[in-house]
Amino acid sequence: MIGRPILFGLILMSASLPAAYVTGVRLNTSLSMPIGLYRITPITESLLRGQVVIACMNDTSIAEMALERRYVGPGPCLGNTEMLLKPVAAIDGDIVSISASGITVNDVPIENTAALSHDPAGRQMPQLPSRKYLVQAGQIWLLASKPSSFDSRYVGAFQISSVKGMATPLWVWP
Repeated sequence: MIGRPILFGLILMSASLPAAYVTGVRLNTSLSMPIGLYRITPITESLLRGQVVIACMNDTSIAEMALERRYVGPGPCLGNTEMLLKPVAAIDGDIVSISASGITVNDVPIENTAALSHDPAGRQMPQLPSRKYLVQAGQIWLLASKPSSFDSRYVGAFQISSVKGMATPLWVWP
């Protein structure tokens, strides 16, 4: 069990580290994933569905819009955005289907993945066409099961090369 002074020090230290550090400890404050501390390690094997990763967005214009609207914080990625902490939902060869009711992967629904048409401030959200997508080699889809998550439901597939590390929860709040 980590004592309060040590935990407080870890939180302060991880919050003050530049986001460019890929390995180490990351403090997640986003509501799309459990809040808490995550251990970040290099990727050493093929990615699997369900693994949690940190990744950069591939599209500069969407990244800049996400930063301007404060969906994401500043960081070392395109558009000067932070890396996103998300679970892998689909990998090479999977079929991702987008509809108004949400996203399915290989005909299995992913809870709470319907894209919002507008954010809480009333601004229109980016929309992907409702259709089936074949996940190509070198791509993954990242989806958190939270209605407000900014992830592949708005930006589509992520390039595997944009994945910067694996994330393992150390101490999280549900």
